[in-house]
Amino acid sequence: MKSKTLFTAMFMLMSFGVFNANAQEDKNMFNHVSLGFSTGTDGLFGFHAAAPIGDYVQTRMGISFMPKFKYDTDVTYTYNKNNVDHKGSTNLEGKLNMTDFNWLFDFYVSKSSSFHFTAGFYVGKSHLIDAYSTEPVDGLDPEDYAVLGLKIGENNSDKFATTDMNGYVDGFVKVGSFKPYLGIGFGRAVTKKRVSVLFDMGVQFWGSPSVYVHSYNDPNTFLPSETPTQEIKITSDDFGEDDAKILDTISKIKVFPVLSLKIFGRIL
Repeated sequence: MKSKTLFTAMFMLMSFGVFNANAQEDKNMFNHVSLGFSTGTDGLFGFHAAAPIGDYVQTRMGISFMPKFKYDTDVTYTYNKNNVDHKGSTNLEGKLNMTDFNWLFDFYVSKSSSFHFTAGFYVGKSHLIDAYSTEPVDGLDPEDYAVLGLKIGENNSDKFATTDMNGYVDGFVKVGSFKPYLGIGFGRAVTKKRVSVLFDMGVQFWGSPSVYVHSYNDPNTFLPSETPTQEIKITSDDFGEDDAKILDTISKIKVFPVLSLKIFGRIL
């Protein structure tokens, strides 16, 4: 979800609080608005708006950002040219994508309690990690780019990908873009005081991560394409024991733990 959509939603929440501050004072319904800053495992920094929905529920929406941490590694591949198998290698750089909009509801056990249960969701990119080669792959001539298949994995794998038109390879780790959230915490985003502190712990449910590589060769005409034509899923069956364990581990990380600290200031 684009940042523009988030700020529109936050503006609407603030505006609703302004227009309802007097009429709903006794019911404590959207009569106050707080703005906050956060840091945690779901984002190194984030911004949020919150309002009460009665005495037992508060809602908050925001956006969290994680720096695009990078990691690089060398990968090997096999290709067949003129009926001869060749091996090559290239350096892959991975980039983390964790920018999420969130909309959460805090449920309190009493009017004065700071302990709460939280339910809601995060929405962000489905590509958790984007990976791409930092230079054209070794061993291929320019006329082979986006044409000659690179064998993925071992164990007689029949999966092949191609470079793009410039000789680069790329792939990604995919998770669900819609991530339900459940958790517990302490504190209230909106209080009678001007400043409040929240601590949250919980999990995002983002499904089973999967690893894909792109191919830039039309599977019907075998002609090169400037845009990806296929997303080829890589599984542990395509690799030997060591690499298979890594892929199995990745696929089992179906939830993401969230620990966050938030500081809110009431503006209405």
